[in-house]
Amino acid sequence: MSTVAADLDAPPRDAAEAELIAGRYRVLEKLAVGGMGEVLVVTDTSLGRKVALKRLLDGSDGRVTAMFEREYQTLVSLRHPRIIEVYDYGLAEGRRYYTMELLDGHDLRKSAPLPFKVACRYMRDIASSLALLHARRLLHRDVSPRNVHVTRDDRCKLIDFGALASFGVNPVIVGTPPYLAPEAVKGIPLDQRADLFALGAVGYWLLTGRHAFPARTMRDLPALWSVGVCPPSEALRLELASAQSAAPLPAIPKALDELVMSLLTTDPLGRPESAMEVIDRLGILAELAPEHDVLSARSYLHGAQTVGRERVRVRLRRRLDRCLKSSGASVIVDAVSGMGSTRVIAEIALQAQLSGATAVVVDAALHPGVYGVAHALVDALVIALPQQSIEAASAYGEQLARFSPALAARLPAMSEAPALPPGELRRRVQSALAEWLFEIASRQPLLLAVDNAQEVDEASSALLATLARAARYRSMLLVIARKPHEAAGAFSPMSAIEEASTRIELHALTAPQVHELLLGVFGDVPNVARLADWLHARSGGNPQACLSLVRHLVDSDVIRFKAGVWVLPQELRPEELPADLGQALDARLDRLDVEARKLAEALSVHRGVLSHARCEQLARAEGSAASALQTHQRAIRRSSGNASGFAARSRRARATKVRPWPAWSATPRCAASSTHCDRCSVNARAEKRAAPGRSSSSSLGRTRWAVTCS
Repeated sequence: MSTVAADLDAPPRDAAEAELIAGRYRVLEKLAVGGMGEVLVVTDTSLGRKVALKRLLDGSDGRVTAMFEREYQTLVSLRHPRIIEVYDYGLAEGRRYYTMELLDGHDLRKSAPLPFKVACRYMRDIASSLALLHARRLLHRDVSPRNVHVTRDDRCKLIDFGALASFGVNPVIVGTPPYLAPEAVKGIPLDQRADLFALGAVGYWLLTGRHAFPARTMRDLPALWSVGVCPPSEALRLELASAQSAAPLPAIPKALDELVMSLLTTDPLGRPESAMEVIDRLGILAELAPEHDVLSARSYLHGAQTVGRERVRVRLRRRLDRCLKSSGASVIVDAVSGMGSTRVIAEIALQAQLSGATAVVVDAALHPGVYGVAHALVDALVIALPQQSIEAASAYGEQLARFSPALAARLPAMSEAPALPPGELRRRVQSALAEWLFEIASRQPLLLAVDNAQEVDEASSALLATLARAARYRSMLLVIARKPHEAAGAFSPMSAIEEASTRIELHALTAPQVHELLLGVFGDVPNVARLADWLHARSGGNPQACLSLVRHLVDSDVIRFKAGVWVLPQELRPEELPADLGQALDARLDRLDVEARKLAEALSVHRGVLSHARCEQLARAEGSAASALQTHQRAIRRSSGNASGFAARSRRARATKVRPWPAWSATPRCAASSTHCDRCSVNARAEKRAAPGRSSSSSLGRTRWAVTCS
């Protein structure tokens, strides 16, 4: 159940015969079937793309379901170029599923034997993904040739995380027999060295085309371990001698023999200590070009554990449980910038998905204008629940079709409705939208979350107020995250929502909590407590500011990641530190090459999602893009931001003493709620900050673009 590749040009089955999952995913072909589930190639009819869909078999027990949920939950939190990317999670006809990228290329089962330098490069890719898992005290437990995929760019991705487990004793033995470590079979506590044994076995296969321990079942393993294994160089000689027509391969260096044999030792203490040690040794003996250490290090910073929010999570989880029983709620989460409200929303949205609800997250800052947030909610629901959203609209088709182009395109054609006074039209549309959402919630529990709600438009806030008042009687949980100090004026259109909502406030982290945050990123390494004290004093306990400063220190090579261990400085010199977070942002921009900078600036003036194809068009249009950028830059400098369509953020900059970077630079965002290239993960936003000494109304200012390219 590990294959996620297919012939991307293969013709689909007859659409009338193809199965439709969750009213959205049309099955094209079956890739693999295992003991717990199956992997399918499907077309996402909402987004018009092919993806892989993995779902459990009928009748899966609670243990299997828990493993499946943990697999998805872990993969969502990982961002690494050598680990498969996952998308949506859901429940359809009693079977849980999730979607993931559909890989081109092939797995490693038919690749061996390979020239030793190619084998070393593949092993390094696998070790790189394992290093990230091990840093979070997680084991893959099924590293094998079928679970490593080689893409068309000749790089490896690790797939099938269904056997994922924490370090320690695991009562259930999972894995492919030739790649199982002895300690896994014996039931003793496991650590990263169990996966490293499997990595050595994969390396042996790549170098020789033979299994180091050719066991058909787990019962065969003890006898094979007692006999031992010959070095890869000797096994390759025997393999080539038996296949006389095979092309000759370069001799395997003695150092590589020693590395693979050390990985395959039956005593865990005899193996290398970490995946990073293996990476270093592979790079030296095969003369591989060094990987970008900073990019690898960022994988560890992404998805850092949330600390200091346990009570908030418990309160939201209770309300989600009641929502699933048709007794929802409305919750307002108040926090200053960087305190983690976006992360809180992401976590409760994930919990809602795992519980069988549909979660929709909208960022009000990206959807300005009358009914901007309402349109975003409607569009996201049409994508997430295409079948249910159309069925629920049947009774309100006239009003909804006039309001939403996304619904109008899917509803039957209707005669032109008579003109109505603006007030009456608005009342009917508001009523139709609310009833439509309630009807969907009666069919499928909903979590509707609005981030940066202090920027929600008045018309959308009226709709949200209607939902908040009725949520307690529906299978609907409404979560509103706002930054009260950034409200546009004394009157807030959110006041009506407050009356029907529970309020939760996020506070700054304490010094011990900042220490806990860094332990989750770096582990218990020397100087972590000293760095935590410095970050707490510098950031005031703002978690996003802490991580932004950490990233600056990593990018500046002040904090280094060597041989699987973080090296933190004992002292931080003044010249190594940014004067403020704005200066750290400038340093990030300075590291971009010219072409990346052009693309970032072009993207920064757009509020919303850009397709990968559109990003490619921008990147190719070098000459026209450059002139357009000059025009955009002049427009930003001449405008206060409220009339040109650019996002003026000076209110946020003045609201706090420490100016944190945008929330999306530290946390993952869904494809419907941030400005980004949906494949390249290029994020960008234009910001305008008032120049020192000038009033906020001044048309002159300093322009910065916040961008993440990964």
